[in-house]
Order: sequence, then C-alpha cells, then structure tokens
Amino acid sequence: MATSITTRKIVAFQPVFGDFHNRLGRGDWFALQDAQTGLGGFAVGTGGIQATSIGYNGFYNDKHELGFAFWKYKSDQDVAIGGGNTESDLGSAIDAWYGFNYSRNTNFVFSISQLKPGDLLKALGPTPGKDDSVQRVYGQMRLRF
Repeated sequence: MATSITTRKIVAFQPVFGDFHNRLGRGDWFALQDAQTGLGGFAVGTGGIQATSIGYNGFYNDKHELGFAFWKYKSDQDVAIGGGNTESDLGSAIDAWYGFNYSRNTNFVFSISQLKPGDLLKALGPTPGKDDSVQRVYGQMRLRF
C-alpha cells in the first residue's frame, strides 16, 4: 500500500516487486510503480496510464506462436507542459513477436516493439521537443523444471 506523506495513512496499492512484464505491451515502455517506492517508476502527476490495445495472437501446431499488437497510451490526467498548456498523450506502440516451443520445458520468444512518443512525452521527456521513435528488441529462453 502507498502511504500519504502528510498523514502516513495507506491511500493506494503499492506493489512490492513492481510491474510484471508485458502488462502495457512487449516493449515495457512504462513501469507503473508508485513514485514513493523510489524504484524509478513512471510518475506523471499523481495519476496512472490508460492503455488501449488491439492485436492478434495465434498458436500453430503447439510449437509456434505469432502475434502483433497496436497500443495507444495516455495519462489519466492532463499534465501541465508549460505556457498554460496541458497534455495527456503519451504515444503509441507496435509490438510483434514469435515464440517457439522447443520442448515441454523449453521455449524461446523473440520480440520487437516500437514506441512513437506523444505530445506529453515530447514535452517532458529527456530531450524536450524531440520526436524520435524508440525500438526495443529482445529474445528470451525459458526453462521450466
């Protein structure tokens, strides 16, 4: 639970271990941890993120998985970006992935994700005004015992 700084009362859920992978897309662009944990989560004002997604995930002959998704992100509150203006658009992302089940206990996943920043990220990001898309590529091997 998150604790109010002024009253020391529990006011919201505080995750012990942070976010889990893929909750807001395969790129893991945002970590929704309470800012009070000191774990470096994404904090825009005091709100959270609204994420909308549409996609496809298919499994073929119990060995192969193929999927893609489009994501749209926005802050659930308007945030002041200067000059009396507010913004809530965090951007959009595209994910694509392939999974291969080598055996019952071993599988591989390969994924690529691209984030196009929205007006809020452009205004408050590390390089204000820059409109660069970002890509993440990852591979994972999972062993189950």
